[in-house]
Amino acid sequence: MHIRAVGCEGPVKYTINEPDTPFEIDENGRIWLVKPLNYNKAKSYILNVKAVAGGGKCIAHAKVDFEILNMNKHAPRFEFEKYTCDIIENTRDLRINPPMRVLDDDSGEAGKVKNVTIVESGLPFVFTVDDKGNVQGRATKDMDAEDITDYFFDIIAWDSGNPPKSSFPISLECEVDDVNEFTPHFMKDTYKASISRGRTYTNVTQVRFI
Repeated sequence: MHIRAVGCEGPVKYTINEPDTPFEIDENGRIWLVKPLNYNKAKSYILNVKAVAGGGKCIAHAKVDFEILNMNKHAPRFEFEKYTCDIIENTRDLRINPPMRVLDDDSGEAGKVKNVTIVESGLPFVFTVDDKGNVQGRATKDMDAEDITDYFFDIIAWDSGNPPKSSFPISLECEVDDVNEFTPHFMKDTYKASISRGRTYTNVTQVRFI
């Protein structure tokens, strides 16, 4: 950055009033970064610059405000490499074990997990993430174990950095747990059989139920 004081003859001497700053200013009014910046330690710097010329007769002041942008250095990652999940048929909430959480070593917006997406398309599941990175899964329709008993798919986590970074995908197998929905019943309401007196039978008739 370059600032310039005008209106007085002779050379101009520039100084930064703040003693502990990662910036320096040269004789031409150019401000240089001389130490690495750390967003976690300071998110902004305000510099009060003084310009002196004409043997001290001309003095000017300027304020320079630097906003430090957080670099998205780290990709999000799932806390564990392997998870299992199941869902009871005719319900919507996935039961994930162990509880799923996404971590990101960045701070600020870059360290916030934005969403978790399914790699494959057309699957009846969605995932949500809270501010602490805890992940919940939910079906978009009631599950039917008589239709499909298992789902296999991959998921990826994304952070809120600019540009965003994604995690390595992890695989999930979600099993649909069958519930005892139907009672057994006989195929006929009435069964008839004929027997003769004085005879022994090993099989009189046959009944069936489903």
